[in-house]
Amino acid sequence: MSTRSSPDWSARGVAFTHGPRKVFWGYGTELQDPDGNLVRLWDQRSMAEK
Repeated sequence: MSTRSSPDWSARGVAFTHGPRKVFWGYGTELQDPDGNLVRLWDQRSMAEK
């Protein structure tokens, strides 16, 4: 698991749609890969806590 923060990854060229945040279904972030595809990274534990 990485200990880098989203600003660290942004500085390395990762295009975040939004940074890590808590929403009603869980905690996570969204970013775009080099081809423009949306990648969603969500925490399974927080999604189960609803």
